[in-house]
Amino acid sequence: MSSPNEYQGQAEMSNRLLISDAVAQLIRDGLRGQIATTSQWVTHAESLSGGREHPERFQAPLADQDALRALMEKLGWKKASDRGREYIEIDLRAHLWALLEALQDQITSHIDQLRDCGDDTKREAKLKAALTELTALSLTVLLKTTSQRPTADQA
Repeated sequence: MSSPNEYQGQAEMSNRLLISDAVAQLIRDGLRGQIATTSQWVTHAESLSGGREHPERFQAPLADQDALRALMEKLGWKKASDRGREYIEIDLRAHLWALLEALQDQITSHIDQLRDCGDDTKREAKLKAALTELTALSLTVLLKTTSQRPTADQA
């Protein structure tokens, strides 16, 4: 049986995710797309009747944008290797939602691009490799976040 301190240490480890700069670039692309989408939601909130008189309409899209930008700041707006880092550590407690949104954005985008690549086998191979990375990262995040629940003997 694990002690509460052992479980706490395991939970701390499962809250951290180390990603390569190549994968971070895919996530950056997804974050840019999601930031643009939340900007459209802010514009939409303002365009509604009496938009400026109802600031509560802006709260959700601005909070989402803040979360997306926080992860982008963590990853850096450009390649980490340009700053002397090859890997980036992400705290899933702080950035889980934004990370999942970026992953979903990129998985959808890569699937769409695969459908449109026709006979371009080089492009197809590159897209499949990136899609494999994105899918593996998504599964890793899912496993890390679901493994944080204590079992009956840990509670």
